[in-house]
Amino acid sequence: MIDKMEIKNWELRENDYGDFKVILYLKSTHNQFGGNRDHEKLFRDIIKHKNAYYNEGVSGYISTNYASSKQTLESIKGILQSIDHLNQWIDDENYMRMMDKDMLHKKLTQKLYPVLEVKKEG
Repeated sequence: MIDKMEIKNWELRENDYGDFKVILYLKSTHNQFGGNRDHEKLFRDIIKHKNAYYNEGVSGYISTNYASSKQTLESIKGILQSIDHLNQWIDDENYMRMMDKDMLHKKLTQKLYPVLEVKKEG
């Protein structure tokens, strides 16, 4: 299963010139793209076009670049839409993986009958 991208908390910063940036701290960035490097690159490119950047890691975050309050709000709006689209893709991808696993399990059960499957405890 691929984890959905969720915002844990956020921070507003202001520089000496009166420009702002927002940092969105994420709950988890582990396995965010399920090994799909093309989708990860696309997400990074979209975020870059929203005047922001994505930092993956133990404490992952998305940060806007310093800009006016109006530009910062527009960046956040685009980032939230991008996260929503990513989470929709994750839902679809998780569903397809679950269906693929179920189909494989059924076929293996048929082909390997009467051999019993090892059941994990826990």
